[in-house]
Amino acid sequence: MIRGPILRVVASLTFPFSVLLTLYFLVSGHNNPGGGFIAGVLMSGAITLQFIAHGPEGVPRFLKLPYERIVALGFVIAIIAATAPLAAGYPFLTSFHATLDVPVLGAKMEFALAQLFDFGIFLLVAAGVMTAVLALAQDDEDEKEESPSDGKTADPEVTGDDEPENVAEADNEDVVAEADADESITTQEPVEQEPMKSDRSIVSVEGGK
Repeated sequence: MIRGPILRVVASLTFPFSVLLTLYFLVSGHNNPGGGFIAGVLMSGAITLQFIAHGPEGVPRFLKLPYERIVALGFVIAIIAATAPLAAGYPFLTSFHATLDVPVLGAKMEFALAQLFDFGIFLLVAAGVMTAVLALAQDDEDEKEESPSDGKTADPEVTGDDEPENVAEADNEDVVAEADADESITTQEPVEQEPMKSDRSIVSVEGGK
């Protein structure tokens, strides 16, 4: 695949905006359109674009993550957030709200258990999509390495190394055939011709009669 400079520049410039849009959908998705699933799809799309533009070797290091483990982590977080209300006698997936004081910012931040669930879904979807994309890309590279460059399979019986040997054998056969022909010509016995009777002998015989 040809990776031009325009694609690399566009992918690098749009990545920070994609991350900000992902965080917006993740945080405000509980009460507004968005949520962990949409944020995960958007994040995986942004990371996939980086792999397409820069290649597996040129992609930034902070994107080379163990996505298989992140899938398991997101699944565990989502299960904990969904089953935690059962311990308090509430139904499954019940959300709790709390107000947290943030001394550094000097403000209060509201927190809901549903946000933790959305975060788990976000990790699960983003890492799951990336795992599938990287697996497909690896399979494609393996197939290219196994298949010849011209797309044709070489005949194991006829190779380029055997061609000089075959030509030499053909030349030797021609030389042997020519030698046999010369030998047969030289060894052929000469044909004895019967002496022709002259007309004089015939005349003398007739005169004697």
